[in-house]
Amino acid sequence: MARPLLDSDTIYEAALGLIEEGEPGALTARNLATKLRCSTRTLYKQVGKQDQLIASLLDYYFRSKTPRFSFGDSWQSVVAQWSRDLREIILARPNLAAHLTPENHAPIADYTKPLLLFLMEVGFEPTAAADVCKSLAHVVISLAHAEFATQKYPTPTPTDTAMASEVTSLLYSSLAEDQAGVDPSQPPPNFLRTVEWLIKGIEAHQPVGIDQPAGIEGS
Repeated sequence: MARPLLDSDTIYEAALGLIEEGEPGALTARNLATKLRCSTRTLYKQVGKQDQLIASLLDYYFRSKTPRFSFGDSWQSVVAQWSRDLREIILARPNLAAHLTPENHAPIADYTKPLLLFLMEVGFEPTAAADVCKSLAHVVISLAHAEFATQKYPTPTPTDTAMASEVTSLLYSSLAEDQAGVDPSQPPPNFLRTVEWLIKGIEAHQPVGIDQPAGIEGS
């Protein structure tokens, strides 16, 4: 009798565990089959090759993280919270999130859709709302990847030669400030500053009459 196919969620949860083990290349069909006690043929039949599995994993992970917005929030607070939430989602699965390439953009597009609808609801022109969402997504993803890399490979102590340059000295000081004494459960100062600057830039380019929401929830 043929063995019944595995539940998709079981495969994805096992694959998420492997990809975040920290070992480069840990997620292979052979390793996943061993963990699930099945054959590689069964896996290929259900999830396809490696690139198909990664795309499905991203979709599976981000579908469980649909943003929710509170009634009556200003668009500024929604943008700030959405950015913080996306950062946390990426840092919770950094090895998986590293595969957020242009070819695998669909999960981020779906995650961003509630924000896009929210901005349009409060008065943003559709094109402007889309530009805001794309800019925010690019910046947050980049900052989160950089934050993970900094945690994994801390900024080295600058040498006397490096510090001879005033510009280099300023950059090292800024990086050190962001790493020192920061609550790991909170975004670092650089992240918060960057999001604040983006919000101020959006404010400067939007019409004065943007409405505050009477009440809307992301879906």
